[in-house]
Amino acid sequence: MKFDTMKHSLARFDRDQIFSALGLESRRSLGGRAAHALGVAGVGALIGVGVGLMLAPSSGPELRKDLQRRYRAGVDDRHLAPHPKNGAQAT
Repeated sequence: MKFDTMKHSLARFDRDQIFSALGLESRRSLGGRAAHALGVAGVGALIGVGVGLMLAPSSGPELRKDLQRRYRAGVDDRHLAPHPKNGAQAT
């Protein structure tokens, strides 16, 4: 087979098809890699939260009530804390 004939037959394929035939993969863009990393981190976080809730020492209703109580106490404490700029209490 002559080089020109082979060149014309390869011209019908795009880069991804040639890489696939050789068992290779083209590089992903920076955005593609970042999206993949964020997706993996998000899935890991969801799995961690799920495992943490399953291994919690209290039942679901008790845990929700405790979280709600802590949230409300934190909100109340935040309103009583001094303002970072002038040291005055928020009203």
